[in-house]
Amino acid sequence: MPSIGEIIKQYRLKAGLSQQQLGEKLGLASVARQRVAQWENGYRTPASEHLLKLMAVLNIPPEEFDEYRKGVNMETESLLALTRQESGVVLYDGGDLIICNWSNIDGMPRLSPCGLGLLGLNEELVVEGEPQRIEDIGAWLDTQEHRVIYDANDDYPLLAGLAGKLYRVNGAYVIAPNGWN
Repeated sequence: MPSIGEIIKQYRLKAGLSQQQLGEKLGLASVARQRVAQWENGYRTPASEHLLKLMAVLNIPPEEFDEYRKGVNMETESLLALTRQESGVVLYDGGDLIICNWSNIDGMPRLSPCGLGLLGLNEELVVEGEPQRIEDIGAWLDTQEHRVIYDANDDYPLLAGLAGKLYRVNGAYVIAPNGWN
């Protein structure tokens, strides 16, 4: 089974693009070639927004990543098991924020249209420390640089004044708002 990096390289070469050209098409600016090289060599996994853009730019069918979704052991290490609820907020290291239902794919956050998310893709979920209680998720988010890239039900405004639990998982923040399923 080829790695994610090998799949990216295969489709990049098929498209006749250099690493620099692909990175620029993805909006990576000054780190374009280095970032693509890191993905292809397995040093980094593309963030969800980049994975979706890669699929669009290189015409990679979602099925190419099916083996990675099947191979993830999420039985006891899923966001569903961790938070004991089916949905919530994920704030990735780069500032991308998604509000999603993570019970759809064995506990992985689901990004439309292809069902891929950064957390859980070909990696075990590693919880860093104990969860923290947040009194006002909206106010906490105001202190964090972020941009909403996915919110299927327009739930973002509902986070203001809402309490919840904050988990640090694989370098991302996972927020389980009180009262959400």
